[in-house]
Amino acid sequence: MPHKDQHYIEALLNNDTLKIEEIYQRFSGKIIGFVIQNNGSEAEAKDIFQESLISIYQKAQAGKFE
Repeated sequence: MPHKDQHYIEALLNNDTLKIEEIYQRFSGKIIGFVIQNNGSEAEAKDIFQESLISIYQKAQAGKFE
């Protein structure tokens, strides 16, 4: 049984811009807040979030992530 958020991984794989925008809207604020609370900057948080999505995409594309 797939995870309830599997559709986000599929969106990354399919370059679904609407769903990817939803990913940013739903999750980036939490990540930015976490990084800032831990003495990081907003720019660093945005970079971390972007790099994380790229990593998830690469793992999913290689079939190593669900």
